[in-house]
Amino acid sequence: MAILFPNDRFKGLLHYGLPMLHGLGWLFYVSMVLYVVIPRVSFPFFVAYHGCYLLSQAIAFYAAYLYTVPQLLARQKFIPFWLVTLLLLVGLSALTVLFYNWMSHQTSSTEFQAAPLTFQKRTPARLLGLVIVTGLALFSRLGIDWITNRQQQTEREKDNLQIELAFLKAQLNPHFLLNTLNSLYALALKQSPQTPEVIMKLSQLMRYLLYETTDERVPLTKELEAIQHYIDLQELRLSAPKAVLKASRGPIETTQLAPFLLLLLVENMFKHGRLPMDIELVVTDHMLHFQTRNRMRDPSLTDSVGGIGLTNLRRRLALLYPSRHELVCTSQNGFFHVSLTFNW
Repeated sequence: MAILFPNDRFKGLLHYGLPMLHGLGWLFYVSMVLYVVIPRVSFPFFVAYHGCYLLSQAIAFYAAYLYTVPQLLARQKFIPFWLVTLLLLVGLSALTVLFYNWMSHQTSSTEFQAAPLTFQKRTPARLLGLVIVTGLALFSRLGIDWITNRQQQTEREKDNLQIELAFLKAQLNPHFLLNTLNSLYALALKQSPQTPEVIMKLSQLMRYLLYETTDERVPLTKELEAIQHYIDLQELRLSAPKAVLKASRGPIETTQLAPFLLLLLVENMFKHGRLPMDIELVVTDHMLHFQTRNRMRDPSLTDSVGGIGLTNLRRRLALLYPSRHELVCTSQNGFFHVSLTFNW
């Protein structure tokens, strides 16, 4: 499942949101300590006792957050991680006691004499507090790294998907052009007077294939217009005008879909079938159903070379509409049926 954040938004959150969150968290924590402690103690005692400990907590947190977790634990260097963490926490605990005792000799405040701080009395308690802070750093950093890795994985999958779709689309143009040129070649051999009209239809069709399908989605009306150009070409080639029956209903004008999906089925119908042929299109707010029907050719006359069209179509459907499409091919009583259904 994809991460909840789109890529740019997620990067913005990491760049601006996390530092702000850290700052607000520490501000709240320090403010609470100040609110509770400052009215009861002098400033030198606060610096020596509470301030030094707050600083040691910040050092312990960011040492884990910025170094030991990403550089040691994440790389499975478990022994160095535990050694560095233990030495750091014990050292910070000891330094807070040493600093407190040093400050007690720099002032004549009776607070220091009333609250002597020894290693035996305070080091274990302060060590426990630093362990808790380090644990918070560990879980927060692991959580951020997990989300980041998932986002990067999602982006890699998206990039690979776009590359594969671009490759599949690149296969379509030469494949489709080759089949259409074969029809044009047949008319040219006959020196048909319809050849100029076929060339014009072909140019209109290729304009759609080359220039109007660069987006991931195209209006269904454009796809149907290209289908009509292709049918016109084939009807001219077969000298059978209005040979293909078409029926459609639903909100066609407002529907969009990936290009070539329907056009390939029509091309496949002419390439491997014969008249009579018919096409049916049904569109609803959430679903598109497209069906072709044609009489089957004699198997001995079927072109055995190729097959890239339907193979390409099945792969593109799997990438564009995963678990939301159905492509069914059946033959019955000498007719070949292809039914494509997909949901938005």
